[in-house]
Amino acid sequence: PRQRMGEGQKHLKGMTTDTSEEGRPSDAALAIGGKIHDLEKRVRELRRSQRPDEKALNALRVSLRDKYRELIETDHAHAARLKCESEMWKLVFYHRIEDVKKAIGSLNQELQNPSKKQRAEEALHAQRTSLRTWIAESVAFYRSLLARTMHACGVRLEGYAEAEDKGRGGAGAGTATGAARDRLLPTCYRCLTCMGDLERYQQTLCVGGESRGKDWREAERHYRAAGSLMPSEGHHWNQLGVLSQFQGKSLLNCYYHARSALSATPFVKNRDNVLSLLGRVQAKIDEERQAGGPPPTPSRGFASATAAEKEERLESF
Repeated sequence: PRQRMGEGQKHLKGMTTDTSEEGRPSDAALAIGGKIHDLEKRVRELRRSQRPDEKALNALRVSLRDKYRELIETDHAHAARLKCESEMWKLVFYHRIEDVKKAIGSLNQELQNPSKKQRAEEALHAQRTSLRTWIAESVAFYRSLLARTMHACGVRLEGYAEAEDKGRGGAGAGTATGAARDRLLPTCYRCLTCMGDLERYQQTLCVGGESRGKDWREAERHYRAAGSLMPSEGHHWNQLGVLSQFQGKSLLNCYYHARSALSATPFVKNRDNVLSLLGRVQAKIDEERQAGGPPPTPSRGFASATAAEKEERLESF
């Protein structure tokens, strides 16, 4: 039988980690869930329409985002049953990023047309400026939710003292222990991986130039912080692999995806990412062969190489 939590563990600084004694959500949680269902339907319908009103769609997304958070903080268990955290990322954040990527792709094609180039450049600048502002706001949203959850379950993270201070709000430390803390910890983990993803999109979509010249440090910091909270998860390893791909570090890419595959909870799409990596490596080998020479191979074994040689090979592989 499910062990019931004491009253002192059910309400953690405004975050409820369990439902009623019978396991039924409160009336307030059910009401919020109903509003979420309605908003999800409206967001999906508007996005599928032939010419969606972008302003109206984004306003609905904000309303949906706030309702998701309200339910997470009102009844965490019911929010988990409704998969609020994953649905919030998909419907509110990821789909908007996908829409912007499509728009930027179309504008990049128009840049090739001299008669449309100026208009396309202006529109591209506007898209990137708007996206940069939205990403900053989105990171702030997740940082705020992270702060609240970290404080509720008594988690401390090096480099996230600011989030801890905001979550504290002048109150004492969170009182979650045992099962209650275990239920809240994945929310902290997801906040950090989402922050990492948003920072990654900031570089891929808002910053010009080659991928290897971009700054991936903030995204990496969030992914590593997520891993420090839940080392057995595979999602953060997969995302670190994605970053190493942008940096042109194929060996590190392979290593991170292997870590994800061997995790207690592997990332679902990890296999596809590994096959994609192997395909790129094979294409590079084929390209070297077509150029008339064998693919580059180290003159000495990696184990017997000096530290400087190892570093150079890892950077250039």
